[in-house]
Amino acid sequence: MKDNTVDELVIESESKNTRVTDISLQKGVIRVPVSCSGCAISNKYTSIKITIKWDDIEETLILK
Repeated sequence: MKDNTVDELVIESESKNTRVTDISLQKGVIRVPVSCSGCAISNKYTSIKITIKWDDIEETLILK
């Protein structure tokens, strides 16, 4: 993240996995230039796993 970018962002849900490499940080917020159709969460109890990779560091978050 030395140049204010994230190397890779992976979003995993029950219906679709999305891998994004063109990501930038704007005032501490990750902007993901992606839209998808048919990847909506159909159940409010479904978790979304997000993995962020930068500078040889990897962090995973589970959104519930």
